Amino acid sequence: MEEEPVDTEPLLVADREAPWNDVETPPDAASPPITVQQLILQDPNHVIQYIAKKGVIKLGEFKVQDSLMFAATKGNPFVAIGSPNRDVDYQHMWCRYLENIGRRHSRQRTGWSRRVTVEAFVVNIKDAAAPDESGLINPLLDRYNAGGCHYSVFGLPAVQAVLQFKWETFAGKWVTFEFVCFLVWLISFSIFMLLFQDEDLSMSLRQLVSTPTGIVTVVCECLALVAMTPFFIIELGSVKAYARGWLSVWNALDVVTYSFQIAISVLHFGRDYLAAGWLSVLVAFQCVLLWFRLNYFSRLFGGSSSFSMIDSMRQVVVDVRVYLLYLLLMMWGFACAYCVLFRQDQEHEQFSDVGHSMLTMFSYALGGVDLDIMLGSSNPEASIVLSLLYQFAMGTVLMSLLTGEHQGLATVRAHQGD
Repeated sequence: MEEEPVDTEPLLVADREAPWNDVETPPDAASPPITVQQLILQDPNHVIQYIAKKGVIKLGEFKVQDSLMFAATKGNPFVAIGSPNRDVDYQHMWCRYLENIGRRHSRQRTGWSRRVTVEAFVVNIKDAAAPDESGLINPLLDRYNAGGCHYSVFGLPAVQAVLQFKWETFAGKWVTFEFVCFLVWLISFSIFMLLFQDEDLSMSLRQLVSTPTGIVTVVCECLALVAMTPFFIIELGSVKAYARGWLSVWNALDVVTYSFQIAISVLHFGRDYLAAGWLSVLVAFQCVLLWFRLNYFSRLFGGSSSFSMIDSMRQVVVDVRVYLLYLLLMMWGFACAYCVLFRQDQEHEQFSDVGHSMLTMFSYALGGVDLDIMLGSSNPEASIVLSLLYQFAMGTVLMSLLTGEHQGLATVRAHQGD
């Protein structure tokens, strides 16, 4: 009996072109097209395998001027256009499309031009680019969020083609709009933060807006709230769409960012608890969260519809989570050891309790051990030996962690088709 394949296992190898090279030209009597929902109803045990092996079929090859391909691909590995039918005159359709692209870029200089052979493929799934559950992407997202398939399914040729088509038709423009809103949010908040540094906290809001600097501060703060509103609405829509599948570390960070922005405005406009310093703490952490959020728009920076720094980081963290857990446990063990060893040296606050010892372990892991403290302790020999063991252990674990992260990132980027 043939063993059932497991959907949560990786489907792709490191060679990003391998799945496309495995696509074969269909026979003359090709099977009739089928929708995703029909596929799920007919054979739910082999949905992923069908998408991997039969999701894309090769129509044929033809020659075009390479200058037209330069203008059409824009650095991407392929170009995607939509068609209501699978059986079309692909050469005529693509040549007309490329000629239209060429006319728009007729002034672009390429030095010289030559004819190259290009391959034409078609997604063998009916209505694959349809919205919601009728298309190909949403069912795969639901399956992935539920843990029912490996993230490499999003690197399969059929899925890549649909994602590229959606990116070129509307998603790319929408992300650009989001990026513009985010830039307004980031710049206005940064101006507010810099002006807030010199603000007299004893002034009332009326007194604040009576000064030119105060007016600019309040305007930038209001502008930051307005620019945040589209993201807040999108987040509410995501909660409604994904329900329990919405909850993740990254979405939780988004909620924290929105909450901090609202809390900053409430405290600043209300002029409450300013002397306690809570507003300064919120502004400081909000600055870090906003600059970190800039990574969400790495698709625009990289010129690829499939590569995302945040998604890559998330998957790499998942892949090396065992190393991270082992690293934290080892640091905790050494923190406890140092705390006991320095019980007679309470003048060293770094090891006065387990909490301070843990923070010191983080500092030592990044910057090295402070030998002056070790030599000045009541047990210098034991402290030096423990320090050498810690440095050796951390070096070994960190090298393994970096190797795992490098391999994980390379695998993720290959699966994403970047």
